[in-house]
Amino acid sequence: MFGKAAEQGYAEGEICLGLTYAKGRGVVQDAEQAQRLYAKGKAADKDGYEASYANTQGDLAEDEAQAVKWWIKAARLGSDGARSSLRLRGLRWSGEGQDTAPEHPQTPQTGA
Repeated sequence: MFGKAAEQGYAEGEICLGLTYAKGRGVVQDAEQAQRLYAKGKAADKDGYEASYANTQGDLAEDEAQAVKWWIKAARLGSDGARSSLRLRGLRWSGEGQDTAPEHPQTPQTGA
């Protein structure tokens, strides 16, 4: 899925594929390939790179609390996808640093 987007030059696809290589999710873990893909993604989308990276880290996180920390960071950087991920989990994002998690009180309340 990410491979096709990366092949077509989409920055977020390159970043997502890079993270799958970094974590070894569905591919053989390869740090060098991950770094190459991150560099291509960053070059293609300098403004959205950090938000895309943080959002993808949230998507691939090992546990919910870690995912939420990444999504909050990505939301602060302007990622609509991260905001959607937070809303889908019953979390509210105000956009002004007032992040709340009414259904998950143990979830971190501040960004990464």
